[in-house]
Amino acid sequence: MSVNHPKPYILLVDDDNTYIQKMQWAFELDFTITVVTNTNNIPKGKELVQHLIQKTEEHLRQHTYDAIWLDLDLAGFGNFKDGLPNIQRFQALAPNTPIIVVSGDGGTSTVVIAIQNGAVDYLCKGDYDYSYWRDCFNRHINQARLEHKDKKLKKEVAQTTIKQQFIGETESIVKIRKQLEKVGQLGNVTVLLLGETGVGKEVAAKYLHETGSRKSKPFVAINLSAIPEKLVESTLFGHKKGSFTNAEKDHKGILEEADGGIVFLDEIGDAPYEVQTKLLRFLEDGKVRPTGGQEKQLDVQVIAATNVDLKTAIIEKKFRQDLYERLKTFTINIPPLRERKNDLDLLCQYFQQKPLVELVDEASLALLKSYHWPGNVREFRNALKSMNIKALIIEQEKATIDCLTDELLQFLEQQQKLPTINHYSIHTSANMAENSPVQNAQILAQQQATIELSTIEQALMNAKGKKTKAAQQLLKNTDQLLYAVKKNFAEHPDLFVQYPYICAAYNLNLPN
Repeated sequence: MSVNHPKPYILLVDDDNTYIQKMQWAFELDFTITVVTNTNNIPKGKELVQHLIQKTEEHLRQHTYDAIWLDLDLAGFGNFKDGLPNIQRFQALAPNTPIIVVSGDGGTSTVVIAIQNGAVDYLCKGDYDYSYWRDCFNRHINQARLEHKDKKLKKEVAQTTIKQQFIGETESIVKIRKQLEKVGQLGNVTVLLLGETGVGKEVAAKYLHETGSRKSKPFVAINLSAIPEKLVESTLFGHKKGSFTNAEKDHKGILEEADGGIVFLDEIGDAPYEVQTKLLRFLEDGKVRPTGGQEKQLDVQVIAATNVDLKTAIIEKKFRQDLYERLKTFTINIPPLRERKNDLDLLCQYFQQKPLVELVDEASLALLKSYHWPGNVREFRNALKSMNIKALIIEQEKATIDCLTDELLQFLEQQQKLPTINHYSIHTSANMAENSPVQNAQILAQQQATIELSTIEQALMNAKGKKTKAAQQLLKNTDQLLYAVKKNFAEHPDLFVQYPYICAAYNLNLPN
Protein backbone atom coordinates (compact mmCIF):
# COMPACT_ATOMS: atom_id res chain seq x y z
CA MET A 1 0.00 0.00 0.00
CA SER A 2 1.37 3.36 -0.99
CA VAL A 3 1.90 6.03 1.66
CA ASN A 4 1.03 9.32 -0.01
CA HIS A 5 0.19 11.69 2.82
CA PRO A 6 2.62 12.68 4.02
CA LYS A 7 5.10 11.34 1.47
CA PRO A 8 7.92 9.43 3.16
CA TYR A 9 11.38 10.99 3.14
CA ILE A 10 14.07 8.80 1.60
CA LEU A 11 17.82 9.40 1.49
CA LEU A 12 19.21 7.92 -1.75
CA VAL A 13 22.98 7.27 -1.73
CA ASP A 14 24.52 6.26 -5.08
CA ASP A 15 27.47 7.31 -7.28
CA ASP A 16 25.58 6.89 -10.61
CA ASN A 17 23.92 10.20 -11.58
CA THR A 18 22.07 8.68 -14.56
CA TYR A 19 20.55 5.97 -12.38
CA ILE A 20 19.56 8.52 -9.71
CA GLN A 21 17.73 10.73 -12.21
CA LYS A 22 15.82 7.72 -13.47
CA MET A 23 14.78 6.73 -9.92
CA GLN A 24 13.78 10.29 -9.00
CA TRP A 25 11.55 10.50 -12.02
CA ALA A 26 10.02 7.03 -11.36
CA PHE A 27 9.21 7.64 -7.67
CA GLU A 28 8.60 11.39 -7.45
CA LEU A 29 4.89 10.89 -6.76
CA ASP A 30 5.53 8.31 -4.03
CA PHE A 31 8.48 9.68 -2.05
CA THR A 32 10.37 12.86 -1.26
CA ILE A 33 13.89 11.87 -2.22
CA THR A 34 17.06 13.56 -0.99
CA VAL A 35 20.14 12.59 -3.00
CA VAL A 36 23.76 11.99 -2.05
CA THR A 37 25.74 11.46 -5.27
CA ASN A 38 28.88 12.42 -7.18
CA THR A 39 28.03 16.04 -7.94
CA ASN A 40 31.67 17.16 -8.01
CA ASN A 41 32.80 14.75 -10.74
CA ILE A 42 35.25 13.05 -8.40
CA PRO A 43 37.06 10.15 -10.08
CA LYS A 44 36.01 6.65 -9.08
CA GLY A 45 37.92 5.31 -6.09
CA LYS A 46 38.49 5.83 -2.34
CA GLU A 47 38.22 9.63 -2.52
CA LEU A 48 34.72 9.34 -4.00
CA VAL A 49 33.68 6.76 -1.43
CA GLN A 50 34.88 8.97 1.47
CA HIS A 51 33.09 11.96 -0.03
CA LEU A 52 29.76 10.10 -0.28
CA ILE A 53 30.09 8.62 3.21
CA GLN A 54 30.84 12.06 4.69
CA LYS A 55 27.86 13.66 2.94
CA THR A 56 25.55 10.85 4.02
CA GLU A 57 26.64 11.16 7.65
CA GLU A 58 26.03 14.93 7.53
CA HIS A 59 22.48 14.36 6.26
CA LEU A 60 21.75 11.74 8.93
CA ARG A 61 22.99 14.02 11.71
CA GLN A 62 20.87 16.94 10.53
CA HIS A 63 17.64 15.27 9.38
CA THR A 64 15.37 12.30 10.04
CA TYR A 65 14.49 10.04 7.13
CA ASP A 66 11.90 7.28 6.75
CA ALA A 67 14.34 5.06 4.84
CA ILE A 68 17.87 4.94 3.46
CA TRP A 69 18.28 3.73 -0.14
CA LEU A 70 21.90 2.58 -0.31
CA ASP A 71 24.12 1.41 -3.15
CA LEU A 72 26.86 -0.96 -2.01
CA ASP A 73 29.34 -0.14 -4.80
CA LEU A 74 29.99 3.56 -4.12
CA ALA A 75 33.44 3.35 -5.71
CA GLY A 76 32.01 2.18 -9.02
CA PHE A 77 34.43 -0.72 -9.42
CA GLY A 78 32.04 -3.60 -8.73
CA ASN A 79 33.51 -4.32 -5.28
CA PHE A 80 30.13 -4.76 -3.65
CA LYS A 81 31.36 -6.32 -0.39
CA ASP A 82 33.58 -3.28 0.28
CA GLY A 83 30.39 -1.32 0.86
CA LEU A 84 28.92 -3.67 3.49
CA PRO A 85 30.48 -1.82 6.49
CA ASN A 86 28.58 1.32 5.44
CA ILE A 87 25.32 -0.35 6.49
CA GLN A 88 26.36 -0.49 10.15
CA ARG A 89 28.03 2.92 9.92
CA PHE A 90 24.82 4.61 8.82
CA GLN A 91 22.66 2.47 11.08
CA ALA A 92 24.60 3.75 14.10
CA LEU A 93 23.57 7.32 13.20
CA ALA A 94 19.94 6.40 12.38
CA PRO A 95 19.10 3.25 14.40
CA ASN A 96 15.35 3.48 13.76
CA THR A 97 15.64 4.09 10.00
CA PRO A 98 15.38 1.03 7.72
CA ILE A 99 18.28 0.63 5.27
CA ILE A 100 17.34 -0.94 1.93
CA VAL A 101 20.29 -1.98 -0.17
CA VAL A 102 19.84 -1.56 -3.95
CA SER A 103 22.84 -2.79 -5.89
CA GLY A 104 23.97 -4.43 -9.11
CA ASP A 105 25.19 -7.61 -7.37
CA GLY A 106 22.41 -10.14 -6.99
CA GLY A 107 24.66 -12.85 -5.58
CA THR A 108 23.19 -14.85 -2.74
CA SER A 109 26.21 -14.43 -0.45
CA THR A 110 26.16 -10.63 -0.80
CA VAL A 111 22.44 -10.51 -0.05
CA VAL A 112 22.82 -12.68 3.05
CA ILE A 113 25.78 -10.67 4.39
CA ALA A 114 23.95 -7.38 3.76
CA ILE A 115 20.96 -8.58 5.77
CA GLN A 116 23.26 -9.85 8.53
CA ASN A 117 24.89 -6.41 8.67
CA GLY A 118 21.55 -4.73 9.32
CA ALA A 119 19.85 -4.09 5.98
CA VAL A 120 16.11 -4.82 6.07
CA ASP A 121 15.93 -5.77 2.39
CA TYR A 122 18.02 -6.17 -0.77
CA LEU A 123 16.94 -5.16 -4.28
CA CYS A 124 18.93 -5.88 -7.43
CA LYS A 125 19.23 -3.09 -10.00
CA GLY A 126 19.05 -5.67 -12.79
CA ASP A 127 15.61 -6.81 -11.59
CA TYR A 128 14.04 -3.34 -11.43
CA ASP A 129 10.25 -3.48 -11.09
CA TYR A 130 8.55 -0.19 -10.20
CA SER A 131 5.47 -1.65 -8.41
CA TYR A 132 7.50 -4.20 -6.47
CA TRP A 133 10.11 -1.66 -5.42
CA ARG A 134 7.49 0.92 -4.37
CA ASP A 135 5.65 -1.67 -2.27
CA CYS A 136 8.93 -2.88 -0.78
CA PHE A 137 9.91 0.63 0.38
CA ASN A 138 6.45 1.37 1.75
CA ARG A 139 6.26 -1.94 3.58
CA HIS A 140 9.49 -1.33 5.48
CA ILE A 141 8.69 2.34 6.09
CA ASN A 142 5.29 1.50 7.55
CA GLN A 143 6.80 -1.27 9.68
CA ALA A 144 9.46 1.09 11.05
CA ARG A 145 6.82 3.72 11.83
CA LEU A 146 4.70 1.18 13.70
CA GLU A 147 7.70 -0.04 15.70
CA HIS A 148 8.67 3.54 16.53
CA LYS A 149 5.11 4.31 17.64
CA ASP A 150 5.02 1.14 19.71
CA LYS A 151 8.32 1.98 21.43
CA LYS A 152 7.12 5.50 22.14
CA LEU A 153 3.83 4.23 23.57
CA LYS A 154 5.60 1.67 25.77
CA LYS A 155 7.93 4.37 27.03
CA GLU A 156 4.99 6.65 27.85
CA VAL A 157 3.17 3.81 29.64
CA ALA A 158 6.33 2.99 31.60
CA GLN A 159 6.77 6.63 32.60
CA THR A 160 3.10 6.90 33.56
CA THR A 161 3.38 3.76 35.69
CA ILE A 162 6.41 5.17 37.43
CA LYS A 163 4.71 8.50 38.13
CA GLN A 164 1.57 6.79 39.39
CA GLN A 165 3.67 5.16 42.10
CA PHE A 166 4.31 8.62 43.55
CA ILE A 167 0.78 9.96 43.32
CA GLY A 168 -0.25 13.55 43.76
CA GLU A 169 -1.11 16.74 41.94
CA THR A 170 -0.78 18.94 45.00
CA GLU A 171 1.79 21.66 44.35
CA SER A 172 4.22 20.24 46.93
CA ILE A 173 4.14 16.74 45.41
CA VAL A 174 4.55 18.01 41.84
CA LYS A 175 7.58 20.01 43.01
CA ILE A 176 9.06 16.98 44.80
CA ARG A 177 8.62 14.78 41.71
CA LYS A 178 10.57 17.29 39.62
CA GLN A 179 13.31 17.44 42.26
CA LEU A 180 13.58 13.65 42.37
CA GLU A 181 13.82 13.46 38.58
CA LYS A 182 16.57 16.08 38.39
CA VAL A 183 18.68 14.78 41.26
CA GLY A 184 18.24 11.23 39.94
CA GLN A 185 19.76 12.25 36.63
CA LEU A 186 22.85 13.54 38.42
CA GLY A 187 23.37 10.02 39.75
CA ASN A 188 25.85 10.74 42.55
CA VAL A 189 24.03 13.01 44.99
CA THR A 190 23.27 11.76 48.50
CA VAL A 191 19.60 12.40 49.28
CA LEU A 192 17.88 12.62 52.67
CA LEU A 193 14.11 12.04 52.68
CA LEU A 194 12.22 13.33 55.69
CA GLY A 195 8.61 12.78 56.61
CA GLU A 196 6.22 11.04 58.95
CA THR A 197 5.66 7.31 58.90
CA GLY A 198 3.63 6.26 55.88
CA VAL A 199 4.10 9.35 53.68
CA GLY A 200 5.84 7.32 50.97
CA LYS A 201 9.58 7.83 51.48
CA GLU A 202 10.50 4.48 49.91
CA VAL A 203 8.10 5.16 47.03
CA ALA A 204 9.91 8.47 46.48
CA ALA A 205 13.28 6.68 46.53
CA LYS A 206 12.09 4.15 43.95
CA TYR A 207 10.75 6.98 41.80
CA LEU A 208 14.17 8.65 41.87
CA HIS A 209 15.76 5.35 40.83
CA GLU A 210 13.33 4.62 38.00
CA THR A 211 13.62 8.12 36.52
CA GLY A 212 17.33 8.55 37.16
CA SER A 213 20.58 7.67 35.44
CA ARG A 214 20.97 4.47 37.50
CA LYS A 215 17.61 2.96 36.57
CA SER A 216 19.20 -0.05 34.85
CA LYS A 217 21.26 -0.84 37.97
CA PRO A 218 20.17 -2.37 41.30
CA PHE A 219 17.87 -0.70 43.81
CA VAL A 220 18.40 -2.23 47.25
CA ALA A 221 16.29 -1.13 50.22
CA ILE A 222 16.84 -1.89 53.89
CA ASN A 223 14.99 -0.84 57.04
CA LEU A 224 17.66 -0.33 59.69
CA SER A 225 15.14 -0.36 62.54
CA ALA A 226 14.08 -3.90 61.61
CA ILE A 227 17.57 -5.41 62.00
CA PRO A 228 18.95 -6.54 65.37
CA GLU A 229 21.61 -4.06 66.47
CA LYS A 230 24.39 -6.69 66.48
CA LEU A 231 23.72 -7.59 62.85
CA VAL A 232 23.47 -4.09 61.34
CA GLU A 233 27.17 -3.76 60.53
CA SER A 234 27.40 -7.19 58.90
CA THR A 235 24.18 -6.58 56.97
CA LEU A 236 25.47 -3.32 55.54
CA PHE A 237 29.15 -4.07 54.99
CA GLY A 238 29.27 -7.87 54.79
CA HIS A 239 31.67 -10.36 56.39
CA LYS A 240 34.06 -13.16 55.50
CA LYS A 241 33.67 -16.76 56.53
CA GLY A 242 35.05 -17.40 60.01
CA SER A 243 35.36 -13.71 60.89
CA PHE A 244 33.16 -14.26 63.96
CA THR A 245 31.13 -16.99 65.63
CA ASN A 246 28.47 -18.45 63.32
CA ALA A 247 30.00 -16.77 60.24
CA GLU A 248 29.83 -20.03 58.29
CA LYS A 249 30.19 -18.47 54.83
CA ASP A 250 31.06 -15.23 53.08
CA HIS A 251 28.25 -12.67 53.16
CA LYS A 252 27.97 -9.81 50.68
CA GLY A 253 26.71 -6.65 52.37
CA ILE A 254 23.76 -4.57 51.20
CA LEU A 255 26.08 -1.81 49.99
CA GLU A 256 28.00 -4.21 47.75
CA GLU A 257 24.74 -5.66 46.41
CA ALA A 258 23.79 -2.17 45.32
CA ASP A 259 27.11 -1.53 43.54
CA GLY A 260 26.46 0.60 40.45
CA GLY A 261 22.95 1.42 41.62
CA ILE A 262 21.14 2.89 44.63
CA VAL A 263 20.87 1.82 48.25
CA PHE A 264 17.90 3.07 50.26
CA LEU A 265 18.65 3.25 53.98
CA ASP A 266 15.27 3.59 55.67
CA GLU A 267 15.06 4.68 59.32
CA ILE A 268 18.66 5.93 59.25
CA GLY A 269 17.98 7.59 62.60
CA ASP A 270 17.88 4.14 64.23
CA ALA A 271 21.36 3.11 63.04
CA PRO A 272 23.68 2.18 65.95
CA TYR A 273 26.14 4.96 66.75
CA GLU A 274 29.24 2.91 65.92
CA VAL A 275 27.76 1.92 62.54
CA GLN A 276 27.15 5.59 61.79
CA THR A 277 30.92 6.10 61.83
CA LYS A 278 31.46 3.47 59.13
CA LEU A 279 28.58 4.87 57.08
CA LEU A 280 30.17 8.32 57.20
CA ARG A 281 33.46 6.87 55.99
CA PHE A 282 31.69 5.08 53.15
CA LEU A 283 29.91 8.29 52.09
CA GLU A 284 33.27 10.07 52.03
CA ASP A 285 35.30 7.60 49.94
CA GLY A 286 32.89 4.91 48.66
CA LYS A 287 34.94 2.12 50.25
CA VAL A 288 33.69 -0.75 52.40
CA ARG A 289 35.61 -3.30 54.42
CA PRO A 290 33.66 -6.49 55.17
CA THR A 291 34.36 -7.88 58.62
CA GLY A 292 37.49 -10.01 58.24
CA GLY A 293 37.84 -9.06 54.57
CA GLN A 294 39.66 -6.71 52.21
CA GLU A 295 38.63 -3.14 51.44
CA LYS A 296 36.51 -2.70 48.28
CA GLN A 297 35.72 0.36 46.18
CA LEU A 298 32.03 0.70 45.30
CA ASP A 299 29.91 3.06 43.20
CA VAL A 300 26.64 3.52 45.07
CA GLN A 301 24.23 6.42 45.36
CA VAL A 302 22.80 6.64 48.87
CA ILE A 303 19.25 7.68 49.70
CA ALA A 304 18.49 7.81 53.40
CA ALA A 305 15.16 8.36 55.12
CA THR A 306 13.87 8.90 58.60
CA ASN A 307 10.86 10.12 60.55
CA VAL A 308 13.15 10.93 63.49
CA ASP A 309 14.08 14.53 64.30
CA LEU A 310 17.80 14.15 63.62
CA LYS A 311 18.64 17.53 65.15
CA THR A 312 17.11 16.38 68.45
CA ALA A 313 18.90 13.03 68.12
CA ILE A 314 22.20 14.92 67.68
CA ILE A 315 21.57 16.92 70.86
CA GLU A 316 20.76 13.68 72.68
CA LYS A 317 24.04 12.16 71.38
CA LYS A 318 22.16 9.48 69.42
CA PHE A 319 23.17 10.66 65.96
CA ARG A 320 26.44 11.98 64.61
CA GLN A 321 26.49 15.64 63.58
CA ASP A 322 29.05 14.98 60.81
CA LEU A 323 26.96 12.14 59.35
CA TYR A 324 23.89 14.37 59.36
CA GLU A 325 25.79 17.10 57.52
CA ARG A 326 26.95 14.57 54.92
CA LEU A 327 23.46 13.05 54.46
CA LYS A 328 21.65 16.33 53.98
CA THR A 329 23.49 17.17 50.74
CA PHE A 330 20.02 17.29 49.21
CA THR A 331 17.03 17.11 51.57
CA ILE A 332 13.42 16.57 50.61
CA ASN A 333 10.56 16.90 53.09
CA ILE A 334 7.55 14.81 52.06
CA PRO A 335 4.39 16.41 53.47
CA PRO A 336 1.88 14.42 55.53
CA LEU A 337 -1.39 13.42 53.91
CA ARG A 338 -3.39 15.85 56.06
CA GLU A 339 -1.61 18.68 54.21
CA ARG A 340 -2.56 17.40 50.75
CA LYS A 341 -6.06 16.03 51.07
CA ASN A 342 -6.80 17.09 47.51
CA ASP A 343 -4.80 14.00 46.52
CA LEU A 344 -7.19 11.59 48.27
CA ASP A 345 -9.23 11.02 45.11
CA LEU A 346 -6.12 10.35 43.00
CA LEU A 347 -4.77 7.94 45.60
CA CYS A 348 -8.10 6.11 45.80
CA GLN A 349 -8.22 5.84 42.02
CA TYR A 350 -4.75 4.30 42.07
CA PHE A 351 -5.28 1.90 44.98
CA GLN A 352 -8.86 0.82 44.21
CA GLN A 353 -9.24 1.66 40.50
CA LYS A 354 -12.30 3.79 41.23
CA PRO A 355 -12.93 7.31 42.57
CA LEU A 356 -13.88 7.88 46.21
CA VAL A 357 -17.47 8.83 45.35
CA GLU A 358 -17.99 5.36 43.89
CA LEU A 359 -16.34 3.57 46.81
CA VAL A 360 -17.95 5.22 49.86
CA ASP A 361 -21.25 6.88 50.68
CA GLU A 362 -21.62 10.61 51.32
CA ALA A 363 -21.25 10.45 55.11
CA SER A 364 -18.12 8.29 54.93
CA LEU A 365 -16.66 10.53 52.24
CA ALA A 366 -17.03 13.60 54.46
CA LEU A 367 -15.37 11.73 57.32
CA LEU A 368 -12.45 10.53 55.18
CA LYS A 369 -11.79 14.08 54.04
CA SER A 370 -11.94 15.54 57.55
CA TYR A 371 -9.80 12.82 59.20
CA HIS A 372 -6.18 13.79 59.93
CA TRP A 373 -4.58 10.50 58.73
CA PRO A 374 -1.74 10.12 61.26
CA GLY A 375 -0.60 6.99 59.38
CA ASN A 376 -0.61 8.99 56.14
CA VAL A 377 -0.80 7.30 52.71
CA ARG A 378 -0.17 3.84 54.18
CA GLU A 379 -3.09 4.21 56.58
CA PHE A 380 -5.33 5.60 53.82
CA ARG A 381 -4.50 2.68 51.50
CA ASN A 382 -5.20 0.11 54.22
CA ALA A 383 -8.41 1.85 55.26
CA LEU A 384 -9.71 1.80 51.68
CA LYS A 385 -8.87 -1.89 51.36
CA SER A 386 -10.54 -2.73 54.67
CA MET A 387 -13.67 -0.71 53.89
CA ASN A 388 -13.97 -2.23 50.43
CA ILE A 389 -13.74 -5.77 51.83
CA LYS A 390 -16.35 -5.06 54.51
CA ALA A 391 -18.70 -3.59 51.89
CA LEU A 392 -18.33 -6.71 49.76
CA ILE A 393 -19.02 -8.98 52.74
CA ILE A 394 -22.27 -7.21 53.63
CA GLU A 395 -23.12 -6.96 49.91
CA GLN A 396 -23.19 -3.19 49.62
CA GLU A 397 -22.21 -1.25 46.50
CA LYS A 398 -20.56 1.44 48.61
CA ALA A 399 -18.82 1.42 51.98
CA THR A 400 -20.83 3.07 54.75
CA ILE A 401 -20.17 4.11 58.34
CA ASP A 402 -20.53 0.43 59.28
CA CYS A 403 -17.41 -0.32 57.22
CA LEU A 404 -15.08 2.17 58.92
CA THR A 405 -11.80 1.11 60.52
CA ASP A 406 -11.43 1.30 64.31
CA GLU A 407 -9.39 4.50 64.02
CA LEU A 408 -12.00 6.18 61.84
CA LEU A 409 -14.79 5.08 64.18
CA GLN A 410 -12.89 6.55 67.12
CA PHE A 411 -12.49 9.81 65.23
CA LEU A 412 -16.20 9.78 64.41
CA GLU A 413 -17.07 9.33 68.08
CA GLN A 414 -14.86 12.29 68.96
CA GLN A 415 -16.65 14.39 66.36
CA GLN A 416 -20.05 13.38 67.66
CA LYS A 417 -19.11 14.38 71.21
CA LEU A 418 -18.37 17.87 69.89
CA PRO A 419 -21.72 19.10 68.57
CA THR A 420 -20.36 22.47 67.52
CA ILE A 421 -17.64 20.89 65.43
CA ASN A 422 -19.98 18.27 64.05
CA HIS A 423 -22.56 20.92 63.27
CA TYR A 424 -19.87 22.84 61.42
CA SER A 425 -18.70 19.79 59.51
CA ILE A 426 -22.12 18.70 58.29
CA HIS A 427 -23.86 22.03 57.80
CA THR A 428 -20.96 24.32 57.03
CA SER A 429 -22.47 26.64 54.45
CA ALA A 430 -25.78 27.12 56.30
CA ASN A 431 -24.19 27.80 59.69
CA MET A 432 -21.48 30.06 58.37
CA ALA A 433 -24.12 32.21 56.74
CA GLU A 434 -26.15 32.45 59.97
CA ASN A 435 -23.25 33.08 62.37
CA SER A 436 -21.44 36.32 63.06
CA PRO A 437 -17.82 36.71 61.92
CA VAL A 438 -16.63 36.21 65.51
CA GLN A 439 -18.64 32.97 65.86
CA ASN A 440 -17.29 31.69 62.56
CA ALA A 441 -13.73 32.42 63.66
CA GLN A 442 -14.33 30.50 66.90
CA ILE A 443 -15.74 27.51 65.01
CA LEU A 444 -12.76 27.41 62.66
CA ALA A 445 -10.28 27.73 65.54
CA GLN A 446 -11.97 24.87 67.40
CA GLN A 447 -11.96 22.72 64.28
CA GLN A 448 -8.23 23.33 63.78
CA ALA A 449 -7.51 22.56 67.44
CA THR A 450 -9.41 19.27 67.14
CA ILE A 451 -7.34 18.23 64.14
CA GLU A 452 -4.05 19.14 65.83
CA LEU A 453 -4.93 17.47 69.14
CA SER A 454 -6.19 14.32 67.42
CA THR A 455 -2.86 14.08 65.58
CA ILE A 456 -0.87 14.45 68.82
CA GLU A 457 -3.12 11.95 70.61
CA GLN A 458 -2.59 9.36 67.86
CA ALA A 459 1.18 9.91 67.94
CA LEU A 460 1.24 9.40 71.72
CA MET A 461 -0.85 6.27 71.33
CA ASN A 462 1.61 4.92 68.76
CA ALA A 463 4.52 5.87 71.04
CA LYS A 464 2.84 4.32 74.12
CA GLY A 465 2.79 7.70 75.86
CA LYS A 466 6.46 8.58 75.24
CA LYS A 467 6.62 12.28 74.37
CA THR A 468 10.04 12.25 72.69
CA LYS A 469 9.07 9.43 70.35
CA ALA A 470 5.70 11.07 69.60
CA ALA A 471 7.47 14.32 68.75
CA GLN A 472 9.80 12.45 66.39
CA GLN A 473 6.82 10.92 64.59
CA LEU A 474 5.41 14.40 64.03
CA LEU A 475 8.81 15.80 62.96
CA LYS A 476 8.83 18.14 65.95
CA ASN A 477 11.09 18.47 68.96
CA THR A 478 9.70 18.03 72.47
CA ASP A 479 9.53 21.80 73.10
CA GLN A 480 7.40 22.33 69.97
CA LEU A 481 5.04 19.57 71.04
CA LEU A 482 4.75 21.03 74.55
CA TYR A 483 4.00 24.47 73.11
CA ALA A 484 1.21 23.04 70.89
CA VAL A 485 -0.39 21.26 73.85
CA LYS A 486 -0.16 24.29 76.17
CA LYS A 487 -1.52 26.67 73.52
CA ASN A 488 -4.55 24.47 72.81
CA PHE A 489 -5.15 23.81 76.51
CA ALA A 490 -5.20 27.54 77.20
CA GLU A 491 -7.61 28.26 74.34
CA HIS A 492 -9.77 25.08 74.26
CA PRO A 493 -9.56 23.29 77.64
CA ASP A 494 -12.95 21.61 77.16
CA LEU A 495 -11.64 19.61 74.21
CA PHE A 496 -9.06 17.72 76.28
CA VAL A 497 -11.58 15.35 77.84
CA GLN A 498 -11.36 13.46 74.51
CA TYR A 499 -7.57 13.05 74.70
CA PRO A 500 -6.53 10.85 77.64
CA TYR A 501 -3.01 10.17 76.30
CA ILE A 502 -2.25 13.91 76.08
CA CYS A 503 -3.65 14.53 79.56
CA ALA A 504 -1.62 11.69 81.06
CA ALA A 505 1.61 12.63 79.29
CA TYR A 506 1.45 16.31 80.33
CA ASN A 507 -0.30 15.90 83.74
CA LEU A 508 -3.17 18.16 82.74
CA ASN A 509 -5.94 18.94 85.24
CA LEU A 510 -9.19 19.13 83.32
CA PRO A 511 -11.77 21.78 84.21
CA ASN A 512 -14.78 20.58 86.18
